[in-house]
Amino acid sequence: MTPTKLTLRHWCQLDAREFIFTEGMNSISGPNGSGKSNLLDALRLCTSLESGNPGKLTDNIQDGHDSG
Repeated sequence: MTPTKLTLRHWCQLDAREFIFTEGMNSISGPNGSGKSNLLDALRLCTSLESGNPGKLTDNIQDGHDSG
């Protein structure tokens, strides 16, 4: 499965972001604490239904928001 777009809302420190992936290789860059690993964890969850976070999946949802 090759993802083409990922939209995140209230995921870890990412309030509302949309990521567009193109065919071939895509890169993710940014300063420390900008959410690169959280983006990869969201991709892992969407493509394999497994999380890299050893805690509960709800731990990734920002406080004050639900999973709906």
